[in-house]
Amino acid sequence: TFHRPSSVVSSLKCSLTAGVEHLVVAKLDGLDVYSLQPEGLRHECRWDILGNVLTVKALPVSETGPCCSNLIVMLDHPEAELIFLEFKRSQDSRYSLVISKRVELVQRNVNQRPAEFFNDLIVHPHGRIAIASCFSGKIKVVRLNGGHYLSDMDVSIEEHTILSIEFLPSPDEYLLGFMYIDHSRAVRLDARTYTETDDFEPSTALRSTTISSKIVPYPDVSHPWLVAVPSPSNADSDDQDLSEPFVGGVLVL
Repeated sequence: TFHRPSSVVSSLKCSLTAGVEHLVVAKLDGLDVYSLQPEGLRHECRWDILGNVLTVKALPVSETGPCCSNLIVMLDHPEAELIFLEFKRSQDSRYSLVISKRVELVQRNVNQRPAEFFNDLIVHPHGRIAIASCFSGKIKVVRLNGGHYLSDMDVSIEEHTILSIEFLPSPDEYLLGFMYIDHSRAVRLDARTYTETDDFEPSTALRSTTISSKIVPYPDVSHPWLVAVPSPSNADSDDQDLSEPFVGGVLVL
C-alpha cells in the first residue's frame, strides 16, 4: 500500500477490535488507524490533537493470550501529557478514537528542567504499569488495569541524564534497565526494581556496568537504546541441560 511521505514519529501493530489487526501511525498532529485487510490497508479513522505527538503505545486489555488493546499517546513539551484512547464503533458503523483519560506531565516547579535525551514512554509487557520520562531526575509511573488508567505517581530517581529505560525479563517483579550518563560523563547500565512503596531499588539481576566510550560514545547527535531480550519460550534439549539456562537479557543499540 502506497503512502505519501509524512511526518511519522511512531507506529505500531496491534488489535483494537477482536480478530482484526490494526496499524496505528502517529504523526506530529494526531493518529491514523488502518485495519489490515486481504487487499491491503483500509483507513478506519483519524484522530487530531493540538500538541506535538512523541509516541503511541498499545495497552493490552488482558495479560494472557491474544487480546484487544487500548492506546496511550505521549505529547511533547511544553504541554507534556499522556492521553488514553479507546477504539469505538458508533451507531453508523464508523470507528473513532475516544479519549478516556488525560494525565498532565507538566511540572509546576520552575527549576525542573526537561529531560535532555530520553523523552519517551514504555509499557510493561503485561500492561500493568507504564513509565513516562520527560523531566530530569523524575519519572511518571502510571498503574494500569485491563488497558485502563488506575492511578499515577511522580517518582524521583538518582539518574538525571537518562539515555534509555526498558522493562527487563522478570517473572514476578517490575525490573527495569537504566542507561544513563553519570557525573563523570561515563555511560552506565544499571538495574532497578520498582517496589510497592513507589520507589526504585537497586537490583542484582543485572550487574552494574560502565560502557566503554569506544562502544557507546557520548551522544552528541543520537543516543543509544535498550531493547529487552526475552527468554525463549521453547528451549531445546541442549539449553535445558545447562546448569544456568538463559533467562533473558538486554541489548544496547
